[in-house]
Amino acid sequence: MTNVSAVGRVLHWLAIATLAVTIVYAPVALGSLYVWSLAGLRVLVALLIALTGAAFVFKAKLSQPSIPLASALLIFLGLSVISGVFSESPFESEQALLDIFVHISGFFLVTLLASDERKQQVLILALFFAGAVMGLYGVVQYLGYGFTPSVVTDRITSTFYHYSHYAGFLDLAGPVVLGAALMIQRGIFKVLLILLTLLSYANAGLTFSNAGWGSLGLATVLLLLWWWGRGPNGTRRSRSAVVGSLLLVGVLAVGAFVQFSPRLHGTLSQRLVQLLGERDENGTLIGEGLGRFGDRLTIARVTLPIIEEHPWFGVGPGNFIYAVTEFRLETTKTHRYASVTHRFVNYAHNDYLQIASEEGIFALVAFVTFWLLVLFRHGSRSPWLFGGKFALLAILVHGLMDGNLTFNHSTSFLAFMLTGLVSQAPIADAEELTPIEEPVLQG
Repeated sequence: MTNVSAVGRVLHWLAIATLAVTIVYAPVALGSLYVWSLAGLRVLVALLIALTGAAFVFKAKLSQPSIPLASALLIFLGLSVISGVFSESPFESEQALLDIFVHISGFFLVTLLASDERKQQVLILALFFAGAVMGLYGVVQYLGYGFTPSVVTDRITSTFYHYSHYAGFLDLAGPVVLGAALMIQRGIFKVLLILLTLLSYANAGLTFSNAGWGSLGLATVLLLLWWWGRGPNGTRRSRSAVVGSLLLVGVLAVGAFVQFSPRLHGTLSQRLVQLLGERDENGTLIGEGLGRFGDRLTIARVTLPIIEEHPWFGVGPGNFIYAVTEFRLETTKTHRYASVTHRFVNYAHNDYLQIASEEGIFALVAFVTFWLLVLFRHGSRSPWLFGGKFALLAILVHGLMDGNLTFNHSTSFLAFMLTGLVSQAPIADAEELTPIEEPVLQG
């Protein structure tokens, strides 16, 4: 029995190490959006499933997922499969279903494998390392030495192809790093986390993604307010000084980024007008209007009829790209954004409309239920996950403007991985939160 348990422990830690490698691989391998990088993510997930199964056979100490959370995800997966069965393009649905399986496997793998705080810390450190690699390369790219494909040259995308997708990754990394930095009392690790926080938020600014700015900004403000009101570090006065300073720095940083944005011109006030999309006396939109908000609304306008015609099970996973061509708007001078629907629109640029149009409204209900259960789960006393829920809130808000939980495979996998960490963390009242005093992995 002892030998069996020893083998189980080795397999368990091997699976944790492989999961940590996957956490780093997913974003670094060009966001897992290319054929080879997505194939690599699928292979790693298959290896993780095999290792987890072997660890179970050899009686490793695995943990049990939350029944309500697991049920919601399995219902979502089951409804997606049913939708795929009736799809008019079976091959595309099979590939999309495989991607959905890879995404949600992040939750199940973490909840099974991260059975204690030490294993959770290993995975969080892997996310920190991935954030450091991405952030440093983002700086290299900003300095003009980038060598990976990018949709633009006037804003950073790091290893991702699109700046909005990189902003989605930073939605996850930024609040988690900031939360840990706030919770650590002292030492070299606190210094490193502060530097990583500055690096992550500087990268977020340099993406010039308005959707990313809005979602990350909202999550950050809520995190700081929660820490100010309920956090354990220092007195209320000292926390007020920290929060006030950070918010002031944030406001100044946004002003600086707007001032130096390559996509805006003129004085600061003129740049703000362009950014906010104010209309002139002829009704013409000045500037991009909150990050091509008009484009997003137009895509939504042609997505809603798809949902109306296929409300229960959608058009099938992976079939949006074909269905959307039936509902394109006529290109006329009276509709500013109509031409966007005549370009290559391969996804809805909205996680919720994407799911409703492809898998149906029942699948959307299961999907939203899962995330609500995660967000309203009671607070964790793990200081490493203090910013976890705020990171998930950021990616959910960003989902109103892009497809980071559906189209962006690496970020979706990492988001579900983070839900696993949050759901596995010890449950406690917020007052029981304690700052980190000892080095990570000690004891």
